[in-house]
Amino acid sequence: MQYAKIKLCHLLYHIKIYIGCFVEHQINTCWGALYLDDIYSYHTFLFPFAWEDDSVNMLTVFRNENPENIWTVADTAIQSSNFSRAVFLGDMNPTEYNEFHFFNEAARNLIFPDESGLVHNFRVKSDIVSGTQYIITKGCNKYTLDISNILLHIFSTGIAIIEIKCRNRQHRNLKAVKEINEYGRRIAMPFWPGNSGFSKCADLLELKGPHINERDDFCSYRNEKVSFCYVSKVLRCLLNKNGSGRVFRAKYTDKENEIQIRTIVDEKMYDCCLIYDKTFADSLINSYETNDGSFDRESEAELAELLYVETDEGYHNKNIRTVKEKLYGCLYLDEFTTGNPKLTAISDQAYIKLIGKPDYDVEYFDKIYTKIIILGIAQRMSLAKFSTRINKWTDTLGSSGKKITMNKVNSVMRLQKQFVTFQNQYALSEVTVKSEGRFIYDSIREKLNIQAEYADITGQINSLYELVSTAQGNAFNKWGLALSLIAMELSVTGHLITADDVTHLSFLSYGGTLVLAIEGIIAAITIWLVTGVIFNRKGK
Repeated sequence: MQYAKIKLCHLLYHIKIYIGCFVEHQINTCWGALYLDDIYSYHTFLFPFAWEDDSVNMLTVFRNENPENIWTVADTAIQSSNFSRAVFLGDMNPTEYNEFHFFNEAARNLIFPDESGLVHNFRVKSDIVSGTQYIITKGCNKYTLDISNILLHIFSTGIAIIEIKCRNRQHRNLKAVKEINEYGRRIAMPFWPGNSGFSKCADLLELKGPHINERDDFCSYRNEKVSFCYVSKVLRCLLNKNGSGRVFRAKYTDKENEIQIRTIVDEKMYDCCLIYDKTFADSLINSYETNDGSFDRESEAELAELLYVETDEGYHNKNIRTVKEKLYGCLYLDEFTTGNPKLTAISDQAYIKLIGKPDYDVEYFDKIYTKIIILGIAQRMSLAKFSTRINKWTDTLGSSGKKITMNKVNSVMRLQKQFVTFQNQYALSEVTVKSEGRFIYDSIREKLNIQAEYADITGQINSLYELVSTAQGNAFNKWGLALSLIAMELSVTGHLITADDVTHLSFLSYGGTLVLAIEGIIAAITIWLVTGVIFNRKGK
């Protein structure tokens, strides 16, 4: 009997372990299956842009509610002002719970909107997105992607990022992924020599769905006028469907209802791509040398082409040293040799995530890791916007015949204050303590050259501040000189004219004439200086 009890307990123990393992496996599988289903790859395209007129209030453009507006505020239970009050399963869903714990407090202020107004998030309404596809045509190849979400992130620095989330179910090979990434991100031609510029772009880009239908035929531009700062119609059509009737243009405009936008650094979107390919993952495992942490020649070339968005097998033809230099500093391989091989790679062109089977990494890619990339891009684009503003002020202040008025001095001081505030709020040394998150954040900042840009722009704005400070000091020196002359006038009068002098007419005939002449000269100089300073302060 005792033996039977022991056997029963032993059996129950193993059943418990089996059930626990089964549940854990199902949870991990469900996390991935929830996203992957029959999906071969995820493609998230990020388009950063700025608007020329700083007086435009972009929030009011998209907040106005009317039937024409396809945008709505991207609601979330997490607000950075109520983190301490948020209750799991009450105010948040599991995705928001994971986001909350992944990021540190400083990063949350740039992800979730709060009263500081650092970021405002909008999304295209679900019923509008439903059934919409992003279609990329190049030659005989036509790639159809299902759009799961379209987001707009508006930052306080005067830049915004459109985020288009796509899912690829039909085109299940790496060649297709490379071409989707390359041609799907091109929203303008990079150059115009003969037909070469067209070879880099898709022949046709389309947004097609029940409520959105827009196309951009790049081939037709051979015989048409194209703006130097062209932005594809498939993106502008989304912005144009706002609640204020404002029209977004790439060309210069002075019309009140039109807003000119421009790309900031590059003429293409940034690629974020997750690939679920067990065969490719297994081939990488087989080619990986654990001793020196390297792959074979074929695998290196394949990874480099994915990472740098090449479609013509360019890295298969480059020398080995070039490929290795471009590749190995960009890889995160901490989890690569586990039962589920995972590989992360970051460049200035793309963020690539490769997995061998579905698990929570799919959700993390979609909801968390892409946000880190957005934070990096927001910093780089904001720096570029500051650089543009500094250059404009430098040109204005350096122009011959231009006075450095107090209005201009105050404007430059406001610009410096905004930059210092930007550094404190955006220039975060880290956004998470999680290993892979830290790698992604550090890598995107390095690849986008953000630290060097901070240093350069800090130097530029300090030089600009010194220039206007000198001008401001000169203005105050004029005030000081004017006040000194007034004091001198009173002093001269007090010393040269006494009570006895007033009673003697002889003073008026001799020294009085000289004193009055000195007083007149001093008064004239004083009036000239004071008038000049006052008019200079008013910007006249």
